[in-house]
Amino acid sequence: MGFVSANQVTIGYTAASREDALHYLSEQAIELGFADDASAVEAAFIARENEAETGLVAGFAVPHAKSDAIHTPGVAVLKLTEPVEWPSFDGVPVDVALALYVPAGEAGTTHLRLLSKAAVMLMDAGFRDKVRASTDPVEIAELINSGLEDQNGHPVQSIDPSPRKRAATPYGCHGPICVSPDKTCQNKPVAFWQANRELFHRNLGHG
Repeated sequence: MGFVSANQVTIGYTAASREDALHYLSEQAIELGFADDASAVEAAFIARENEAETGLVAGFAVPHAKSDAIHTPGVAVLKLTEPVEWPSFDGVPVDVALALYVPAGEAGTTHLRLLSKAAVMLMDAGFRDKVRASTDPVEIAELINSGLEDQNGHPVQSIDPSPRKRAATPYGCHGPICVSPDKTCQNKPVAFWQANRELFHRNLGHG
């Protein structure tokens, strides 16, 4: 079974604002069994947004919450009926959010791997087009699972986060985003990543 199932995908939600969307996603954490305190999850989402924007490009965002109230790492997808203002790299309002829920105790392992893989997926125009065009929760879940699995087909949360494993990936990186604790990423990303590397480090890395 994949990391994401159809019940983790919401299509056609009407949100008045980014905060409204985050409130819904916080309640979903309880509904999906990831957490036991929606208010604490919402506070974690807001705290992260206040640090730096989680909007990426082309109307997609990766809001993420780390909290003691979250006991099971998970993902939820929210497709809005209309885009809402959401600070992003390209300034485009957001209508698709891929939310990440991470227990505080796993912030340095599951968190970084989920962030890296989610961001890599969402920078793929083909992936974005498929998610935006689909109205089938099962199809969207399968698309995300394919991106969150490692090369051996294992869900991201089952990857051994030991230093020995990390060293197998050049420069301690997982895809175009540096997730190494010492920020020593030397990958050669595509032009967009090169132009926005510092933004990605600040917004989606290391914390």
